[in-house]
Amino acid sequence: MTIKPRIEVAGPNSRHLEAAARLHCASLTETLTSTRGEQVLRFSYRHLARSGHPIYVLIEDDKAIGGLVVLSGNHHHSSPALLLYQPTSWFRALRELGMTDFVGKFLDLLQVRRRARLLNNHDYIIAIYIDEGQRRRGLAGQLLERATGDSSARGVGLAVDTDSSNFAAHALYASFGFVERARTSRSVIYSKDLG
Repeated sequence: MTIKPRIEVAGPNSRHLEAAARLHCASLTETLTSTRGEQVLRFSYRHLARSGHPIYVLIEDDKAIGGLVVLSGNHHHSSPALLLYQPTSWFRALRELGMTDFVGKFLDLLQVRRRARLLNNHDYIIAIYIDEGQRRRGLAGQLLERATGDSSARGVGLAVDTDSSNFAAHALYASFGFVERARTSRSVIYSKDLG
């Protein structure tokens, strides 16, 4: 018997936090963060949870099957602790992605951060993912609905960026009332304001 998925806001000591970080790494394999390795993601998740940023974990049958990570307030960038943790992991990402893709992703990340700073009074989604075997069930929408509601309850909007070729993500965000705010060489930034 399958139990309906539930969403947990994972604290730094949640038993599902490590599983969510592992799933993030497995699901978003082409991102700079994932290519830095699972250990970096586990550290990042604990650090973010301790700092009060919501990490939503979708749980079914006591197993993490999805997640959504939000930077609260106007923190649309990673803290230096996250960037400097295991500095050699950046070489791993470079080796895995290749010089051209690594530099392109890194420069795009800087462009996204610069443009995202203009979105005052918004929380910012830095990752949303669903286990590959659980996709096409509306689970990403459940996570997005919860995050949108929580941000609205705190009196702020919600923003996110996605790869410009990720048409499924574009459709998902549009269906939740997100509108395009900016573009970079590789990404589209969306936001949903209050109201």
